[in-house]
Amino acid sequence: LPMKAASCHIPHCNRLSPVDHAYTAYGQPKADAGNSEQHDQADALRPGHRIGVLRRADAERIIDGHAPLLCGKELNAYTAAGIRSDHECSNIAEAKEKLSRGQWIMIREGTAAKNLQELMPLFEAPYYNRILLVTDDKHPLDLLNDGHIDAIIRKAVHLGADPIRAIKAGSLNAATYFGLRDTGAIAPGYDADIVVLNDLTDLHVQEVYKQGTLISERGQITTAVNSNTDSIPERVIHSFHVEKITPAQLVIPKQGEHIRVIELHAGELLTSERTASWNTDTSAKD
Repeated sequence: LPMKAASCHIPHCNRLSPVDHAYTAYGQPKADAGNSEQHDQADALRPGHRIGVLRRADAERIIDGHAPLLCGKELNAYTAAGIRSDHECSNIAEAKEKLSRGQWIMIREGTAAKNLQELMPLFEAPYYNRILLVTDDKHPLDLLNDGHIDAIIRKAVHLGADPIRAIKAGSLNAATYFGLRDTGAIAPGYDADIVVLNDLTDLHVQEVYKQGTLISERGQITTAVNSNTDSIPERVIHSFHVEKITPAQLVIPKQGEHIRVIELHAGELLTSERTASWNTDTSAKD
């Protein structure tokens, strides 16, 4: 089975700057430039927006979306700006509307956001050729215990997806969307990046081949892998600087009898607003 297309050049998640700067903002050659998460919907919907500037300058560049619950005419304008995918769908109606506008749907199943079960109908015709599998976020311990894209494939199959369609969503569909012509499938002329599974039910990885060379067998590395850590700039490794945060800094002073709170939902990034009675014993927790 083909490995997922993760080791190739995929656009960085940086906001777009003017076209003459976007290609060099992170020292990447022009062929790799793009925007892998367009957060600012208002910017994309505004006439003369910079997204359109980059799109007109080079139509081959990839612009990925970030538009939870966007619909109707606003979705039309967002897609018309050249934004061809979205990973924020949390219900099937939203996903189908975005598919109808020509977008690819990235089904997200990570540590914080878990949308796979709600979007399982996308593994059926006519949708399954336009879906990808992504994590968006995945904590290191979850990666070690569960896996990455392979974990989503396994869960999709256990929820009823056709194994071949699930594997395709994690390999060939991703390669097709990102324009990686020589990866994502097992065929003449394609990179020999191959995963051998135990079966199509449990889908546990038995062997991993990279460019035809066996590099892992039953969870053990068999070939030395060059991590290229020496090429990582010092500023990237030591880039997060913050003073220690104490509980006292998080306490909200009581004002009135009620307080507006943000309500979290398990497995979702979407939140709700509610008004709660003030409780001095649990104010910091709320």
